[in-house]
Amino acid sequence: MTRSEARNVKRARPVARPPRGYRDLHEHLDALREQGLLLTIDRVIDKDAELHPLVRWQFVGGLDEADRKAFLFTNVIDGRGRAYDMPVVVGAIAAKAGLFAKLLVLLIAFKKAIVIGVVAVGAALRKFFTRAKS
Repeated sequence: MTRSEARNVKRARPVARPPRGYRDLHEHLDALREQGLLLTIDRVIDKDAELHPLVRWQFVGGLDEADRKAFLFTNVIDGRGRAYDMPVVVGAIAAKAGLFAKLLVLLIAFKKAIVIGVVAVGAALRKFFTRAKS
């Protein structure tokens, strides 16, 4: 590409991002703790057998969204008993049903484009893999 061509290329505009409410994860966890939305678990937790089932229970168990909590595990081991020196936080970022509802609305809004894209890719793959008969 020449310099004159490069000057004519339209530059992508930066995507507008919503303002961040917290400087970092620590500040976010402090805010959750203050609101009573963070449960700190200090006892030994096996990451392979206990950690995710414990957190998933609140979703499968049918807790209302307002009653769901984030978990901070401070004493994590694996199935062989090896300890980890870093805590693990689960469910602190986007465990709200509203987020998934918004994603569904976007998928529905763009369904025509998605269908056209899938059909175009399918046609291209068919053409690519179909051998011309001589």
